[in-house]
Amino acid sequence: MGQALARVGIKDYFIHLITSRELGYNKPDLNFFHNMLKELQVQPEETVMVGNDYAKDIIPAKTVGIRTVFFNKNETDQSDFSSADMVIPSMNGLPAAIAKLC
Repeated sequence: MGQALARVGIKDYFIHLITSRELGYNKPDLNFFHNMLKELQVQPEETVMVGNDYAKDIIPAKTVGIRTVFFNKNETDQSDFSSADMVIPSMNGLPAAIAKLC
């Protein structure tokens, strides 16, 4: 994950990169998101989930109150992604999306 973010020049925008290995739960299990928030000691509204799997990343994150950015690399019809706060077709759009959410 870190290498992919570094490749597009945005790794420095992230403080934490958390995987299921550290949390003991896989997405879309809501425990993944609750444990992530607990581990980081933050509230959902202080957090942004960036994901490329709408069902596993965006819907459950939104369910627990986290703001969401859906990386829609296939540029599928955006009307299907109402749980996403922002939809971007390229990771190059991530800094602007985060700025709008924060």
